[in-house]
Amino acid sequence: MKPAASFGVLALGLGLSGGAAAADMGIQTAAPPPAVASDWSGLYAGVNVAAAWQSASNWTYFNPNNGARFSLTNRDNWGVLGGVQGGYNWQSGAFIFGVEGDVSRASLSETRTVPTIGAGSFARMSAGSDWLGSARGRIGFAGWNNMLLYLTGGPASANIEDKGHMTRFIGAAEYVADADSTTIRPGWVAGGGAEWMVGPQVTARLEYLYYDLNNNPRLAGPITPGIFIPVSFAWTNYRVQVVRAGLNYKF
Repeated sequence: MKPAASFGVLALGLGLSGGAAAADMGIQTAAPPPAVASDWSGLYAGVNVAAAWQSASNWTYFNPNNGARFSLTNRDNWGVLGGVQGGYNWQSGAFIFGVEGDVSRASLSETRTVPTIGAGSFARMSAGSDWLGSARGRIGFAGWNNMLLYLTGGPASANIEDKGHMTRFIGAAEYVADADSTTIRPGWVAGGGAEWMVGPQVTARLEYLYYDLNNNPRLAGPITPGIFIPVSFAWTNYRVQVVRAGLNYKF
């Protein structure tokens, strides 16, 4: 027998005898962990929780009876959201194409106050939303093990309540004006995120969404008592930024 062949036979024998000895001693070698599925295609549904920031340009109060116009400046306003989402993915190699809809219960509300003409006189305006919803497309790339990176965007809507109030003192006389409106307003949303396949049917995600909603109402507030031209309350550019975590079940 040639030396090279003899060496191979010897190595094989040592390997087999070593394995048998380990088995005789009750030592078991660890099996490799099962591979997590990387099939993103199909129907899914889940829940989410988020932190949200509501922002808008300056709101405006105008009293045509005396020409007084005041801007109620913007400030930071944080809130929380929680909701559900569902959608469908199509997979082509490492590329993912999908559609998704979501609706979230919101606790977003902002109130601003500014002094006006006359001691003790002021104007107050507020805007708030109790839910947000969207229908979006998604495109992503799943080229890194079990992680999907994606962009998303589409039409959005929100239930927004706007309120305006004025209190005006002229001497000892007090005059007030109020206006309010609650409507479902359309807009758009765009963002992106990362999603991980943590099990064959379970995914977890972290995403950022930017909502721009067409919230530009102008409300008239009749002044009482007396006969006056109503005051005007104007809101502009309602926007919401959301950072949220979600968990999905893939059917």
